[in-house]
Amino acid sequence: MRFRDLIKNRFQVETLAEASEELVDQFVGPWRGGRKEDLPGLAERLQVRLVYTDHAPYEGKYSWGPEGDLITLAKKCNPRRERFTLAHELAHCLLSRFANQESTLGERFRGVPATNALRQEEEVVANALAAELLMPRRVIISRLQHEGVSWELIRSLRERFEVSRTAVIRRLAEIGRHEFVYLSLIPRQLKDLNSRVVVDECLIATPDSGARVIRDGIFIRQRLSFSKITSVPCLPLGVVTGDVFLWGNFAVNRSAQLIPSAKLLGAVQSKSLSEMERHPASSKES
Repeated sequence: MRFRDLIKNRFQVETLAEASEELVDQFVGPWRGGRKEDLPGLAERLQVRLVYTDHAPYEGKYSWGPEGDLITLAKKCNPRRERFTLAHELAHCLLSRFANQESTLGERFRGVPATNALRQEEEVVANALAAELLMPRRVIISRLQHEGVSWELIRSLRERFEVSRTAVIRRLAEIGRHEFVYLSLIPRQLKDLNSRVVVDECLIATPDSGARVIRDGIFIRQRLSFSKITSVPCLPLGVVTGDVFLWGNFAVNRSAQLIPSAKLLGAVQSKSLSEMERHPASSKES
């Protein structure tokens, strides 16, 4: 049985997000509310020493031994990345204590590729616990119930919890049980807003598989100019990536940067390319 399934069974819940909430409540307390978690303060409460280094070949490391628990962090990380890394390493600490490991010495790394299925599984669970430490599930549920998904919600959560846009979108997909596609678009020629748009970044976030960032092999089915995109608050859009056709209504968020760009977010319905070809009317070019 996978580690995540053991935790879900232990707390008698259906999803890893629910199990992560229960486990964090057990060690940190259910009073966390909607405030940004003081992670260094949490480390102190858990009696975990924090050390920063300039020359680490990893982003973070959790280790334990006779002298107690230790988290080592690389100084090279940006503040948001460092915050997630610290949450991730604290998650390893919580997992270690939850499992009540018998070994007296050990290490866990972040920023080093996992080498086996067991370690990969632990990384998945640690990421889920880190997400719960950074963005409590009960807060996300409350905001979704009152506001629904919007760019304003994403911006608000991003600033409130000091996390990345990608982390917020992934969390919304995980808890809201929706599939989202996020696109960052720029004009092909920056001096011509009537030129066809180019996909600068594509993120697909799903409830069960996390988030995948795709930079190659993306095609927008419609012929859209950048000026057309920035003139509407929402537009129907078809995106081809790999062998999947993604179709839905995308909310548009225009950038105020000097270089024109637009960010699109859609909760989509997926169709295979074969299905798309059998229904050409749903994917015709404009």
